[in-house]
Amino acid sequence: MARVSDNVLPPLSQLGLYLDRYQELMGLDVCAFNGINRPSDPNDSSCKDIVTQSQRDDLAMYLMQAEEMREEELGYFLAPKWRQEDQTVFMNNPFVLDMKYLIEIGYPTWTLIEEDVAVSYGTPPFIVTVNEPTDPVVLTVATSVSASEIVVTYPDELNEIHPTSVVVAGGIATITIPRCRLVKPAYDGNWDDPYSYYDTDPFLTTVDVYRVYADVSLGAQFLWFQVPCDTDCEPNCQVACPLIAGKDAYTLSTVRLFPASYSSGTWSRTRCFTYSAKPDAARFNYRSGRRPSITNELRTIRLAHTLMPYSPCSCDLVRQRWESDREQTTTYTPYGSTRGAIDTWLADSRAKVGQGGMF
Repeated sequence: MARVSDNVLPPLSQLGLYLDRYQELMGLDVCAFNGINRPSDPNDSSCKDIVTQSQRDDLAMYLMQAEEMREEELGYFLAPKWRQEDQTVFMNNPFVLDMKYLIEIGYPTWTLIEEDVAVSYGTPPFIVTVNEPTDPVVLTVATSVSASEIVVTYPDELNEIHPTSVVVAGGIATITIPRCRLVKPAYDGNWDDPYSYYDTDPFLTTVDVYRVYADVSLGAQFLWFQVPCDTDCEPNCQVACPLIAGKDAYTLSTVRLFPASYSSGTWSRTRCFTYSAKPDAARFNYRSGRRPSITNELRTIRLAHTLMPYSPCSCDLVRQRWESDREQTTTYTPYGSTRGAIDTWLADSRAKVGQGGMF
């Protein structure tokens, strides 16, 4: 992916509308967006102005700010995200989680499918129109897990690279990634002379492939604060089986909990709590949020544009959209008084999840 520099976003941030998706929606050239200079194709209408690392970092910050504004207003994530939540006052079942559009209860777990998967671009030296590198790159990995659980990362780190497609069939995952999304971290920067698409040094030679899934055995727990602490002074806990059932339970994030144990993929209900006292709280690890849609993604982009004091890049088309979104009006909304802010807020004000007339 187009990387964000370290310490630009808060730790453990989850950017739903990632930078590569902005590049796709805005019609920016994938190589220029990643700081790589590729000779123009006369049939390619994409904007090929080079985007620097500073511009990508600023863009990520404003996209994150726009997402946070919208999610606070809406009460749910705009894309699937992980969350840990404690309900500190133990109430009668069912529990109603803070973030709506529940997807699954479980702890986010990374397991390595294959390390150091070789990336082949063809045989160098690469010469324009004579010996072009393989693009996009196609990787194959032996696995039968769901395509939605497959994540490609930079070697030895959990920083995601976004493929354009992942297909699993016959125990083989076929992963397709544009060459220019495979730039080595050391070559990200604000270079006066961008690296050439035909150089070999700037591009990764291996990647890692993981399965990222929800471990349901760690999804929910009952907590006791008054029982004497263990040596690490953490609350005592008991595994809980989550039941998501009933009308609109997933939309409203309504979950019932029962004492249980989990082993080898099977839940076993128990009749009583581990401790004689009533639990003080319940802890939930879960993933929730709306499935991405182009309409919602464009609203986030438009709101992010209104927050930017300058155009995210030098591309004329993007600059025109940025200027249009920042056009001032005489109408005020919680998002601001610019055209992009008004249009986004009007849509969001009608898109909250309601229960009994209350939000």
